[in-house]
Amino acid sequence: GRKDYKSFVDAAQMILEQRQDVTFVAIGDGECLDEIKNQIRSEFKNYFRMPGKRQELPPEQIPHLLEPRSLSI
Repeated sequence: GRKDYKSFVDAAQMILEQRQDVTFVAIGDGECLDEIKNQIRSEFKNYFRMPGKRQELPPEQIPHLLEPRSLSI
């Protein structure tokens, strides 16, 4: 199925309005990547990590992107 990154970014920004002790990670790319990045409000850009396609990111490095108290979906 298609991933709904717009809702992911919307929800993440709602959380960031309440707390800033979180980081959001989206792995992958696609035709909408620039649109999704542009959707992120400037004050929240430092709270998002978008490392690109999985082929560019070895699976063993994914845990290093996540903090000990992370939730991945």
